[in-house]
Amino acid sequence: MQLNWLITKIDSDTATGATIVAFEDNNLVGTLTMSLAEPAGFVRSLFVAEAARGKGVGRRLLSRALQICHAGGRTGLALSVKDTNTVAQQLYTSFDFVPYARGNEGYTNYIHLFR
Repeated sequence: MQLNWLITKIDSDTATGATIVAFEDNNLVGTLTMSLAEPAGFVRSLFVAEAARGKGVGRRLLSRALQICHAGGRTGLALSVKDTNTVAQQLYTSFDFVPYARGNEGYTNYIHLFR
């Protein structure tokens, strides 16, 4: 799968966030939006189009988000995932994200710390 990337800043004046957008053949196949306001980045949303699921788009979006956080001097990247979303949990743990707190309404917070 050949992906083209577009990375945009949510707030160009303060660099408080970024959105990574993945296209395949001019079709939007995935997005990841993250906050960069804290010492660790935080994934606000990760979306992969149904037709592109299982093809590594989410993995590549998350990998790019980690690169942006690391290059920007962040301590890591955190996110929250619904407890019933086992596919997402498997993706995150494959990147060495570890659970660190129970969130609200059936969500668990995960973090990946840079060494």
